Amino acid sequence: MSARLLHLIFVRVRNRLVLLGRSSASKDLELLVLRHEVGDGTSVPPGRLVALL
Repeated sequence: MSARLLHLIFVRVRNRLVLLGRSSASKDLELLVLRHEVGDGTSVPPGRLVALL
């Protein structure tokens, strides 16, 4: 196996373990922040979004 694949597997397993150890409140807060970020992106008029890119 290549080092890159082993690194990817390690990172994914570590992230899963961290996620299992987190409290429900912190997971809820993260979802709230992500929804807010998505909401901000959809409220931008289509022409303005192209101008920002």
